Amino acid sequence: MRDQIAQQLKDSGLGHYPLELPGYQDQMVRHYKLETPLVGKIEAVLVPNGGCEDKLRNSASNDDGETIERFRAVVCG
Repeated sequence: MRDQIAQQLKDSGLGHYPLELPGYQDQMVRHYKLETPLVGKIEAVLVPNGGCEDKLRNSASNDDGETIERFRAVVCG
């Protein structure tokens, strides 16, 4: 059932964290739009892999105030 909900969210253009949806409706889930410039950064943080550290380092050194504010809007809703 949770896998079906996760797929429906993805089909609607939404990602979520935690990556596995919780089993109870009173547990919190953060969702975010998949078609935004910040998705790569969000996924680099949530799903560590070989290239994510470089992506995060580069984005941190290139970020300006506008990008940080956009990231805050995605994370804080």
